[in-house]
Amino acid sequence: MQLLPEQIAKALVNEAFYSRRAFVAIFVIVNAVMLPMGLMWPKVYTASTSILVDERTIIQPLMQGAAVATDALDRSKNAREIMFGRKIMDIILEYGGWLKNNPSVEEREFITDSIKKRTVVATVGKNILRIDYRDENPERAFRVTEKFAELFMQESIMAKAAESRAAFAFIEQQTSEYQEKLTRAEQELKEMRSSNLDASATSEGTGSNRRPRSCGKRRRRKLRSSARFPARPSRSRTVFGKASTARASRSSRRGSIHCA
Repeated sequence: MQLLPEQIAKALVNEAFYSRRAFVAIFVIVNAVMLPMGLMWPKVYTASTSILVDERTIIQPLMQGAAVATDALDRSKNAREIMFGRKIMDIILEYGGWLKNNPSVEEREFITDSIKKRTVVATVGKNILRIDYRDENPERAFRVTEKFAELFMQESIMAKAAESRAAFAFIEQQTSEYQEKLTRAEQELKEMRSSNLDASATSEGTGSNRRPRSCGKRRRRKLRSSARFPARPSRSRTVFGKASTARASRSSRRGSIHCA
């Protein structure tokens, strides 16, 4: 037969009541063991700080409307790579007082790994980075957390400055290249215009030299025709006056040749 939950709970209460002395003894033993352990357990203090991260770059305003800048998908991962680098970790070891006893290389590596395990870097919100550090010494926990934030901001500023210099150098290089191309294109355009003007002037000169030759040929042909067919004397001035006048006008028209 299957018992209902109410029946199971009632049976447990009855067993606890009948074995109340055993339950009290177990409770006392557990408290007696855990209380000294809690008193002897080393205390750990946690210090935290928040940083507002600006993801804008120097080239982003120049690229508006032309390209979309890619955002960092994991800012906490990038921050951990920066803070846990050899440069910053050496400064933290010296600032936290871990190098006073001149530890060996193996001891320094062990201390560095311990600091990394006790440091938590997480993203809170969109552009807020949070750094948490745990330590047995409350003052050192506060100072190390503050130093982590300071060094991270310094490295971020230096990275921004290097990015700005690279962007300006690239823009200056592109500007000089385009200026050189424009100067070259303008020079080629001037040469093309000058060559076209020279060609048009040569064609006009050859045309003006050909016109007098054609005009001279027409005159020679006219003189030859007049030599072959001489003008006849007029027999009657009264009857053929009109005809002679017409012939004279025709001969005068034929003889007058205008050459431009």
